[in-house]
Amino acid sequence: MEYQIRLSQERRKNEVLPFGGKNPVTGETLGVTTRCFLKNGKPWFPVMGEFQFSRYSHRLWEEELLKIKACGVEIVATYIFWNHHEEEKGVFDWTGNKNLRKFAELCQKHCLRLFLRIGPWCHGECRNGGFPDWLCNMGISLRTNSPAYLLHVERLFEQIAMQVSENLYRNGGCIIGIQIENEYHGGPSGLEQGREHMRTLKKIALEKGLTVPYYTATGWGGAVVAEGETLPVLGAYADAPWEPTTKELPANEAFLFSPIFDDEKIGSDMKKNGMSFGEYTYNTEKYPYATAELGGGVQVTRHRRPRITARDTQALAYARVASGAKLIGYYVFHGGTNPVGKYSTLEESIASGGLSDLPILSYDFQAPLTEYGERRSSYAYLKILHMLLQDFGEQLADAVCTVPPENSADPQDSDGLRISVLKSESMGLLCLGNHQRHCPMSSKEDLRITVGDIESPPLSLPEGEMILFPFSWCVDGEWIEYATAQPMCRVTSAQKTTLFFWNYETCMELKVNGKVIHAVQDTPYMLPGGKTRVILLGRRQAERAWKVKCGGERLLLTDAGVLERNGTIEFYGFSNTTELSIYSADADESDFERRILCANGSEEVWEENIFFEELLQPPCNGTGRLYRFALPQNIRRKQDAFLCIEFVGDIANLYHNGKRVADWFYTGEMWRVGLKNFEEKWAGEWLLQIKPLQEDADVYLEERPSYTEGKACKLEKILLEYQCQSCI
Repeated sequence: MEYQIRLSQERRKNEVLPFGGKNPVTGETLGVTTRCFLKNGKPWFPVMGEFQFSRYSHRLWEEELLKIKACGVEIVATYIFWNHHEEEKGVFDWTGNKNLRKFAELCQKHCLRLFLRIGPWCHGECRNGGFPDWLCNMGISLRTNSPAYLLHVERLFEQIAMQVSENLYRNGGCIIGIQIENEYHGGPSGLEQGREHMRTLKKIALEKGLTVPYYTATGWGGAVVAEGETLPVLGAYADAPWEPTTKELPANEAFLFSPIFDDEKIGSDMKKNGMSFGEYTYNTEKYPYATAELGGGVQVTRHRRPRITARDTQALAYARVASGAKLIGYYVFHGGTNPVGKYSTLEESIASGGLSDLPILSYDFQAPLTEYGERRSSYAYLKILHMLLQDFGEQLADAVCTVPPENSADPQDSDGLRISVLKSESMGLLCLGNHQRHCPMSSKEDLRITVGDIESPPLSLPEGEMILFPFSWCVDGEWIEYATAQPMCRVTSAQKTTLFFWNYETCMELKVNGKVIHAVQDTPYMLPGGKTRVILLGRRQAERAWKVKCGGERLLLTDAGVLERNGTIEFYGFSNTTELSIYSADADESDFERRILCANGSEEVWEENIFFEELLQPPCNGTGRLYRFALPQNIRRKQDAFLCIEFVGDIANLYHNGKRVADWFYTGEMWRVGLKNFEEKWAGEWLLQIKPLQEDADVYLEERPSYTEGKACKLEKILLEYQCQSCI
């Protein structure tokens, strides 16, 4: 099939917006225009990921931040839940897992930028949206300019400023942004009252010393954005577990390449001002398209338990890039665990006035990094995209997005092509997509696409794939007219540069400086200019790829996770041994250097079955089943360990020495509990309670279990899986 794409000649005025700042220590400057974000006056394409510090053990923050950074995320966003810090009126707690200052210092130590979402109301599936119970019980008007309410907001913002003052960008720190409120749809009198409230909240933040380059506000679902005061940020999710229905949702428009930035379903439980899909409370032409809540997954609820695939998560991110986004921000990138309060649990629940029931503890969110820091497949899929944005984002950030008439605008159209073009002065990307959640797409073959005056060779697009083909690309002194593979990263040394591409096919065609090159997988090719080599990787290789800078730029291929810390490259999350391939720019024309990584320590057992026994006196009024087990005495000598629990039922609760330490809503996915997250010693009694899932339960599940006498309630097995670490 042939397509002729005419590039859009429309271009926004490149007006500098009244946001930005200078770091007095590094001299770096940040800014933003109507087209894109700026760093040191040049276009910047940042990637942001949410990691909520108060939902994770402070002992492990540093390692988890390094995992986030290793995936190509350079900005960490985090909610500051008011009720996590002032559960008792007038008594603030910033210690332990609530130590915001320590979290900011760790971000700064590892050159991660920090974006604070200070509320006062946050949502985040937290009790009262983060408001303390005492505030909700005062009988005052919340989320308005009520003096009684603002008095308490001032105390909160003052406390936050005291914790982070030294880490603000203007003081040489890492904190570059603040989000004001969340999903705010106006006061009792409507939008204008809402805008005035948003302006007031920002004014209070400034008065308390919270001065940063960027201030944002969520703009989806008709939420209030105070023009000139806050930058609007948007989002999209693969599913909507907050929706009241227990049926499968219609095909989601968020997977389309579309100039409509809103997601019809996001925030649908909060929208109150009656605005229609695609309507905004601000002029979209005045701001770059930025996201803060691309679903890294979704959090399941009692009544809706969708399972998000790595392809779903990948497709959301690619679709937003292909639709012209200039900031990719994920919610959440790293899962967590709710703390338990002094007076109540702190999860969202119908009983506490919320719209859904959520697990008391688990906030896993099906995120790229799980509740216990494990990598899901989506982590590897996103890393491929982030590597491109890290190395070539400066060329892309100012690109114009063209969504041609040939682009499919129907999420249920399995045969239509999803296509767009991003074009800046020095780089173009032909964006193709072929994934739709719960809607199998047909394979696209023999695509012949002409962009402007550049004609590509025949292209194919398998079902489920998303890919970005470069054209008109000036890189390292070479002019790449087109390439039939996606750029991944650049590895450089003083003498040489190597460009890595990836594709789902074993070969690619490049036209460089007028010369056509046919490259096959794993074989280096020197470009005509004689300074740059190219290497094509397959999809599986790309998923295993890590770019590191320790000891000089290198590309590593391994199934293990990779961290750079204190001048050392660390490997984690594998058992016993794993393969490692290393490529450096100074390598000769031979293959990657290959090694075998061996685990630290001498343990030979890497997984074992755990014996369990069923008890006859289960709790909870005799419903469900209760199992008891113990862990091996030598478990403390292992690097890391996961309880892999396979069960059927409704809800599972895990107790250690009488204390509930973990819970899980059944989805059909194996429940994996990371033991190093628990500060308590692992010896003693472990109990697992499983509550039954009734066959007629009004619950959305993508895969129903087998039922016995109308219910499912059984522990199948518990496997203890050890994971280890190594380094080079």
